Amino acid sequence: MPFFEPPPPSLPETPQPSEQSWAPPRWDRPSEGTLPAVVGVCRLFNRTDNAALALDHVRVYPNGFQLVVSLVTSPRLPPELRMGGFATLSLIAHRHAPTDQDESKPPPPPRLVPRHGLAMGPRLGIRFSNGQSAGARLQSSFDVPKDEHGIPTEPIIVSGGGGGGGGHFRFEHWVFPLPTPGPLEVFADWPAAGIEEAMIVINGDDIRDAAQHAIVLWS
Repeated sequence: MPFFEPPPPSLPETPQPSEQSWAPPRWDRPSEGTLPAVVGVCRLFNRTDNAALALDHVRVYPNGFQLVVSLVTSPRLPPELRMGGFATLSLIAHRHAPTDQDESKPPPPPRLVPRHGLAMGPRLGIRFSNGQSAGARLQSSFDVPKDEHGIPTEPIIVSGGGGGGGGHFRFEHWVFPLPTPGPLEVFADWPAAGIEEAMIVINGDDIRDAAQHAIVLWS
């Protein structure tokens, strides 16, 4: 006999909403109608006694890619600092990790960093193998040069979503277009969290190859 009970009687049919006009984005964001291919990276940018910033993985779409960056805080930090989110990162940056020599001494008073744009997330930049770059200066993606079809002729990098908690935070940055063949340099820093500038190199060919495996659900 069936495991599930019969479903309740169907409700009267309601008018279906008309389908909205939709087209995949060309350059300013990942396509909502695509399952991206994922390239694992797991490379450390830099760290302090209390926090580490790393490039976790790359989500690749036919029209560009997302850099997914992780900030991991030390499990030795007090819970209110480790789990408090962005508001406490400036405290983390100036708190010394305990050592055997100074455990008996009271911790130094935290110094607050002014709350400006850099306090809300890491800065990321990229440089393609052909020398083109993005992210070195603050610039709207809509201000970059474009061709006659409105498509940027230079790379763009745009800070996107993120989240997390419990000592692990995630940040996403959208990059258009796909990288040129060869090495792809990725730069990052976060002064508010005490993370100094660092650069890692990944293979742009791996990203270009992965774009062929993204699954376009709606085009």
